[in-house]
Amino acid sequence: MVVGFIFWEQHWKGSALELNIFKCSLASVLCAGTIAISTGLAHLAEASGMALNMLVVSSLIGIVVGDLTWLMALQRIGARRVIVVDCLAPFIGAMLGRIFLDERIASLGYGGMLTTVVGVFLCALERESENEDRADKIPDGDVLVSGYALAFVNVFFDAMGAFLTKRWGGPPLDALDITVIRFGAASVMLLAVYLVMKVSGMVSQKESLEDAVLPYDETKPLLESAKREGLVPASLIAMTRREWFLVTTGVLLVTCCNPVLYNYALFQIPLAFAITLASFGPIYAIPLVYLMKGEAVTARSAVGALLAVAGVVMLAQS
Repeated sequence: MVVGFIFWEQHWKGSALELNIFKCSLASVLCAGTIAISTGLAHLAEASGMALNMLVVSSLIGIVVGDLTWLMALQRIGARRVIVVDCLAPFIGAMLGRIFLDERIASLGYGGMLTTVVGVFLCALERESENEDRADKIPDGDVLVSGYALAFVNVFFDAMGAFLTKRWGGPPLDALDITVIRFGAASVMLLAVYLVMKVSGMVSQKESLEDAVLPYDETKPLLESAKREGLVPASLIAMTRREWFLVTTGVLLVTCCNPVLYNYALFQIPLAFAITLASFGPIYAIPLVYLMKGEAVTARSAVGALLAVAGVVMLAQS
């Protein structure tokens, strides 16, 4: 997954929203093609209407609303504060799993979750500390409150999306089917949001979301300022074949393979454990950004990685 993020950072020329539309659309097409070739699409008709509808709802709150609130929170309170709120996700998952799925977690499991979260937290903050030369201004009170509220909504909706997927995404639907439904629905909804913003001119020449895009990425706006161009921005048209190939490879890794594996894991382990392990990106980033970008490994990153791995061992033993 981290490899895909790095490819997007280095080669995507559009906005965060445009990337979300592209990756959701392409991932749903690729996964649907895989299903058609391997098992056929007929078994999708065996799923109940309620299951399909609830998976679409999980896509709406977990992908569409979740991503947009995450970007808006980044704009208001910055990445450091958003990372702090993100640490709540596994414990919200534990609450949902206990109340609605009757998933019981031993004390060792909670200890493993906490240890892993602390380790990931240290590694995630390490990258942000590299930008300390940029002024870390404390937002105004109203902005701070709204930013934290948006960050919490993102975390809660992300956990709720995972819960709905686990609750309604069982047989006859498998991990590939769930990926097609969720990302296919998300691509349609995100495209509708994009067209409304483009056509209505809601984005002004100076609007941008500071720090907003994806982990390991440079600052990009939610939607590029509209300069009297078509619905497809000139920056995307100007991308080379190599850039499109690498961006597409990132989609294959991040939005095809990763969600399929995550959806499979949801049905094998408790919801809270799946959410905890899904946050492991900053740990994998340590060797990858060193190899691919030449960034040094710091002592704090090493300590965070050791803590995270120790937490996973505790999860496995619980």
